[in-house]
Amino acid sequence: DNSGESNLRDEIKNFYHLSPYPNRPKNIRYLFQYLESYIFAQNIEGLICFDQNLFLEYLIFKLYKLALQKKNVVSSTIKKPILIEFSEKESEILIKYLEDFLVGGFSVSHFGKNSFSVYSNPEILFEDKVEGVIREIINRIFNSNNGKTEVQIFKVISYVVATHGKLISAKELNKNEIEFLLAKWEELGSPSNSINNQPMFFKMSIEELKRKFN
Repeated sequence: DNSGESNLRDEIKNFYHLSPYPNRPKNIRYLFQYLESYIFAQNIEGLICFDQNLFLEYLIFKLYKLALQKKNVVSSTIKKPILIEFSEKESEILIKYLEDFLVGGFSVSHFGKNSFSVYSNPEILFEDKVEGVIREIINRIFNSNNGKTEVQIFKVISYVVATHGKLISAKELNKNEIEFLLAKWEELGSPSNSINNQPMFFKMSIEELKRKFN
């Protein structure tokens, strides 16, 4: 019902657009957030400390890429369309991949010559990030050595959106939001490395903790 949906929106205010919502995490328990940068939790093995930004980047990347593949990215209409001037080469790339941008939540129209208007952006992205994100996507496509298949283009778009997404600016999170993130982490198979292959967390076993005090 509407009241239930409203309560959910209040409880997970930063992540409401990342539906569907999982249950609480099954095998990990949230403890506390530290310096608005680290998330501490525990499981049967011991203590786990997550780097919050790397953790959020990874989740955005995986969930947004999944939405791209299913072609159901949620977008927001831009009240005052953004007019962007590109170079000739940038324009060629953008025209060639307009459909991929549209699937990604970017509604872009060719305004004439090297001018384009952007009418919508992925809901996960702040409006003031749109121009920079589009330019970075174009630049990465231009410099890509991995081919230009739909899979590769979606990966590029997902990567750039993930590194600029709204969640990266979400510093102080409430208990429900962090438990939501931990549940998503479990749902994705409890990955250990970020989208740049950096460790997202470290573990300290119960035995290691005991040795610290003996």
